[in-house]
Amino acid sequence: MTVIPNAAFQPPELLPYRVPDTLDTFATYKYRNACNISSLDLHSAFFPLCSERKSMLTAMSSGGRIGTDAPYMPRGCDMRWFGTEEVCEILGRFEKVIFVGDSMMRHAIGSINVLIRKDLGYGAVTDWNFSPEESVACEPNSIDVEIEQMIRFPIASEEVGRFKTLIGTTKPAKPYAFIFGHGLWNDLDLQATLDWLDQILDMTISQLPYLSKPEAFWPRLFITPNAAGKEKPDEWIVSQGNKALMLFEESVRVEANRRGVEHLGTWNMSIQANKYDGV
Repeated sequence: MTVIPNAAFQPPELLPYRVPDTLDTFATYKYRNACNISSLDLHSAFFPLCSERKSMLTAMSSGGRIGTDAPYMPRGCDMRWFGTEEVCEILGRFEKVIFVGDSMMRHAIGSINVLIRKDLGYGAVTDWNFSPEESVACEPNSIDVEIEQMIRFPIASEEVGRFKTLIGTTKPAKPYAFIFGHGLWNDLDLQATLDWLDQILDMTISQLPYLSKPEAFWPRLFITPNAAGKEKPDEWIVSQGNKALMLFEESVRVEANRRGVEHLGTWNMSIQANKYDGV
């Protein structure tokens, strides 16, 4: 690594696994020129890389931008930018990666779809769940990424039935990973969100009792909503404005951790990003 004296941020390590952080990995994607966006516009790499998951989640939740629409930078240590092949390999470690929640989860899985399909223009414009017929860069049948839209508590009976069918009642060959997102549909009502999360966790354990054992590997992540933008309709400023979002994010982090669920905050990383309506 070349050290730059007195620089606020040092350049990333000169190691093979950091190469994607310094290149426009979108260069070969479909509609790269039409969309006119580089991966370097989204993330600015620096030294040091976070050494483990806990510090990475803290750094990502606390990071932000130096100026409106500037590249995002975690705080204190950096995250990796994974190329498509690495994303495929990571997703392939799990029997299923299951996104559960409201509209924010559609954006999250849509972003994964863009990476998996190498398509900036239409990668996210399709059915949300992967199918064998879709054109993805991963090896056939090597990944299974699903989304279950559940937005209100109590959770609707048909949504409960669909979720139980999805996870089954037997231990899979590889672990399931769960990514939760909730809040805006209930105006950031903390208790309603916790009741929603508890119902899903309880349902999962009732279907898969092995997960109740202390040694069970059960990766779970809760993502809280992004910051409100300047176009946020005035009618939502009190119930879904930035003060409410910050308080909700902090409270969810504490309560999720009590339940063994990790947390990723997106308020700080999105406060200086232009968004159409802040939602």
